[in-house]
Amino acid sequence: MREGRLSEADCVIAYDPIIPLDGAHALETARFFRRARKMEPRDSGHPSAYYIAKGHRWGQVVKAITGDRLRDIVVMRAYAEVRAKFGPIKQSPTEDVVDLVG
Repeated sequence: MREGRLSEADCVIAYDPIIPLDGAHALETARFFRRARKMEPRDSGHPSAYYIAKGHRWGQVVKAITGDRLRDIVVMRAYAEVRAKFGPIKQSPTEDVVDLVG
């Protein structure tokens, strides 16, 4: 995407607010969209999308972001369900990528 040209697409940017690198990535991504909705699923690790994968909630998320309109509440519900099942990700704020193996 060229500088100065903002996408008109709706988007959801989910990031863990306690991980500085995740917040930096979210800010960098958001600047390319006119309407970026930011979600902060705390303790979801970096990248926070791995947290959704761990809980096998990709189907919910894909339907929420590819339907006739963006349903960000469904995305947040998916994070809440995974957190209820697995608890918070144990990751230091300085780690780059969360380890979900084991």
